[in-house]
Amino acid sequence: MNINSISTPTITTNFINQTAQGKTVIQNKNNWVSESDKRVQALDDKYRKINEQNKQFKNPIDHIIDKYGNQNSPYFRSDLTETERDASLSSELCWFKNGLLGCYDFRDSLFRKDASGEREVELATYGLYA
Repeated sequence: MNINSISTPTITTNFINQTAQGKTVIQNKNNWVSESDKRVQALDDKYRKINEQNKQFKNPIDHIIDKYGNQNSPYFRSDLTETERDASLSSELCWFKNGLLGCYDFRDSLFRKDASGEREVELATYGLYA
């Protein structure tokens, strides 16, 4: 009787680890950061600072709502479009209530310069997509 041994191929990687909780964590070993990762970080930084400013008011939620919805408020953001005000209102309320953003709205005024689409055309020219 001839028995052929069958070996199961395995792949050994050093960038997938198991945490103490049993969750798989994939670790990035390079410095590449995607365009959306950069935008998420920029929004986190922006709203973290704004959240600290909002906390200085007696009623931060009323202040946030006035800032984006009450044209008679001295804090009203008339420099923003209605879409940008909606995005900022949602983001500020989320940060205040949850201590983090959670949902990222790229219609934020922080990215206004990209609204023309010129950046996307440029990236597509080089085969890159944001």
